[in-house]
Amino acid sequence: MTEGLPQIDYSPRLPRDKSRPIGCIGSGFIMADCHLVAYRKAGFNPVAIASRTPANARRVAERHGLKAYDTYSEMLASGTVEVVDIAVPPDEQIEVIREVCKFKKHIRGILAQKPLGTSYEQSKEIVQHCRRA
Repeated sequence: MTEGLPQIDYSPRLPRDKSRPIGCIGSGFIMADCHLVAYRKAGFNPVAIASRTPANARRVAERHGLKAYDTYSEMLASGTVEVVDIAVPPDEQIEVIREVCKFKKHIRGILAQKPLGTSYEQSKEIVQHCRRA
């Protein structure tokens, strides 16, 4: 049935170096039960987590062998992460990304979950912050 159809390589291209330390912002179901499990399975290196509910971040950290921070600002300032996975509601995303971009000397990548923003204009602003950083 696929005869004559073009073969398309749609798989993501994974980086050669999977050791870069990942810091996670948000400790809900998606982060705790999906992202962190997938990171480990794929050989990536999540090392830290912070959440608006520090107690929940500590529970997730204990479960996955991560360091928990009371705030994401503390995690970013620690200099221990190079990639940040942001899993917060869309209306909070822009403020988090603005803060992450302040740490451009050691943050090398952002994975932003959900819609980038609550509007097209806000999403464009987020992209502009990242480009400048």
